[in-house]
Amino acid sequence: MTDVNAAKKSSAEAAGWSNRWKKALNAFEITFDGRLSAGRK
Repeated sequence: MTDVNAAKKSSAEAAGWSNRWKKALNAFEITFDGRLSAGRK
């Protein structure tokens, strides 16, 4: 039971961290006028 709860908690934390990272990437793309997203494509 505790293992399942730990997995749920860690996956939720990972999702929250991922969302913050995406926001940071979006801010960089705005700053660099989309040059990063152009390079990714």
